Amino acid sequence: MQTVYLVRHGETEANVARTWQGADDELSPQGKEQAKQLAQRLEGIPFDEAFSSNMVRARDTTTAIMKQRTIPLTYTTALAERRVPSSTVGVALERVPENPCHQFLVAWEAANRDPDFRYEDEETVRELVERAGDALQLFRESEVPNIVAVTHGTILRTIINIVLQGGDTTDPYTIFSAGRHMVTTNTGLSVITREADEAPWQLLTYNDHAHFADN
Repeated sequence: MQTVYLVRHGETEANVARTWQGADDELSPQGKEQAKQLAQRLEGIPFDEAFSSNMVRARDTTTAIMKQRTIPLTYTTALAERRVPSSTVGVALERVPENPCHQFLVAWEAANRDPDFRYEDEETVRELVERAGDALQLFRESEVPNIVAVTHGTILRTIINIVLQGGDTTDPYTIFSAGRHMVTTNTGLSVITREADEAPWQLLTYNDHAHFADN
């Protein structure tokens, strides 16, 4: 059996402000505390290997989890957050014509939500879904029993929805759009598992944040 513990990074100031993020956003003080609480909760799990997004907020969350652990750690773009148009980074979505985020979404709607639509320099929906599939394959190829993987909301939901589709990625729009109706909490924990080498992934736990129960 192989089990993967998928972790969303801790809170950033951009999460609080609800602005669209790039690669360099750091954890807020609250995010650092969340990462510490999660690390304490995971102390008893004997992970064999760790993977992390290469983005700063995920790396910082991983640092908390890896404290006093000596297991192999790989930073990978497979777990990075979806790249948004450069013109939208640092901008909060407002439904007004001059807002860059709104302009991007309007253009996507005008393109009938085409999974191959590209507005600027962002990652397309199809590219995102393919990369999420690559992340699942990365876990398979690791072959160790217990993995912790630190990632981000959009890519995490995409990974989960591929699992729920039985690994089928032929309809990337459906996989992506389902995630728009799902909630992922900062440092929320989702768990996927598979019984044997050729067995499909199954979703065991989604967005568990019981480590905040006393807050």
